[in-house]
Amino acid sequence: MSIGIDMVRIERVRELLSDPAVAGRVFSSDEFVENIASMAGKFAAKEAIFKARGTRSDWLDFKILKRASGEPYVATAMPIDIKISISHEGEYAIAIALIETV
Repeated sequence: MSIGIDMVRIERVRELLSDPAVAGRVFSSDEFVENIASMAGKFAAKEAIFKARGTRSDWLDFKILKRASGEPYVATAMPIDIKISISHEGEYAIAIALIETV
């Protein structure tokens, strides 16, 4: 099992999203939501996944989506099971990723 955690300033993600070319390299169209704090949480979740894996891959290899219940989950074509938790408060968003290895 491996764990990764990341925290990001929400304003940093707002700046990133202001450039459509950069935003499109980080987030797929089905990940976009209006709430900037939620987008920052998704950004932190992807960074946490990279840390848990011990390597950076393409940002679009992992989609951070939400179940009907509101629970976030990771959609990926990779044969790995990733659990995430995301939170945001004030100026920051934070996420943790847990990858179970077989």
